[in-house]
Amino acid sequence: MKIIYLVPFLYLLIISCGSNTQLDSTSNDTARVDNDDTILDTISSWSGLNSDSAVFKAPNGQYYMVYADYEEEIVDINVSLEVISKSINVGNSTSENKACDNAIFDGKDRKVAKISVSSGKMESFGDLDELLSTLLDDEIISNKITSSGENSNRVKEEKRNVRIELVWLYTFKVQSDEDYHLIIGSTDDVTTANFFNIEISGLPEEGSTHYNALYAARKMFFDFFGEEMGACFAKSYSKSLMYKPIPIEVEGSLFFDKLHYEARGPIGPAWARGDTYWEIHPVTSIKFL
Repeated sequence: MKIIYLVPFLYLLIISCGSNTQLDSTSNDTARVDNDDTILDTISSWSGLNSDSAVFKAPNGQYYMVYADYEEEIVDINVSLEVISKSINVGNSTSENKACDNAIFDGKDRKVAKISVSSGKMESFGDLDELLSTLLDDEIISNKITSSGENSNRVKEEKRNVRIELVWLYTFKVQSDEDYHLIIGSTDDVTTANFFNIEISGLPEEGSTHYNALYAARKMFFDFFGEEMGACFAKSYSKSLMYKPIPIEVEGSLFFDKLHYEARGPIGPAWARGDTYWEIHPVTSIKFL
């Protein structure tokens, strides 16, 4: 499976070239390392890599080295085959459903809740841990939700809109239902962070009262990574931001993923996986700080 690794440029330079090495932008489409004759293509979109390596320049002015590599997915041999089978099919409405076949949400699991914004008031939290401390235990909230069917709406405990003023984005991946899973952490240190899933939702139909809010959040996300709306990128979780995650402020509606909870299906890569099946879903605003 091909994935793109982005390793923070300065992190690599400190290791390989010394602390005085800097990135020099020589033009709109090339970048050069000071004290080194190496010149690399500079790309402005996450999916723009067409060689072994390049430099990605983000809109916030940060630079990241981009590498092409291959990695096999690992299945935990301690998980039963029944659970693996369930988790593989979570979120797929049919076997033909594929990521990026359109931008409209085309899953079935709790569809009504996933593509709507809660009516609850906005609550602000300084960090992820503050929010986590307010969430009901997974088993208790799962028992309160009677169905994972398409028409399952939020229960009372999910009817909350929340803002986290500072968290870090570690990795993300598009799903077959057109959602993007974004794994955020409570700190910028992968060894100490608590992880949590938030989702840029697939869109409702244009006539929906929630369409504009979900479209705006999706556009914020696509714009930062230099992608056109409707593009298909991030088909695998990347370790790109593992050592230099991106600080963000995020807003959205709370949601409990009952289907994944019952199947114990993994959300996120093994190195950035949270302890709860609560989510922010859908995200209604994402600001890159």
